[in-house]
Amino acid sequence: MPQTDPAVTKIIEGRHAEFGQLFNAKKFDRIATTYYAVDAKLLPPNAPIQEGRAAIQAFLTEAGKVFAEIKPRTQSVLVQGDLLVTTGIYTAKLKTPDGSLIDDRGKFVEAFRRKPDGSWESIIDTFNSDLPIPGSE
Repeated sequence: MPQTDPAVTKIIEGRHAEFGQLFNAKKFDRIATTYYAVDAKLLPPNAPIQEGRAAIQAFLTEAGKVFAEIKPRTQSVLVQGDLLVTTGIYTAKLKTPDGSLIDDRGKFVEAFRRKPDGSWESIIDTFNSDLPIPGSE
């Protein structure tokens, strides 16, 4: 049965904070190679599944043109052996076509796998906004 583990939770909170710092610094290559597994899958909203580091890096690079800033925050971490599932929320600043910024907020679910060295890498990652699609309200 999956359980919480305070030590692992702290590690994942650190991974999420690092993701935000690297994303905001536009270091998408570092995210792809240090955060995601070689066989990782990113399931973004309104886009196909991105499989593998190269596809994830390309997607993040494009997303970085719209997301000016992102701040992920871990909410839960459930561990089962060498796998874990985490949920969280994020806040973000999005660039509009005219260059102004708007606020966004949403949630994410991720699965991580423990590597042989004991560190954790993301293997499945999905996220979506809590806000309605512009024009659908």
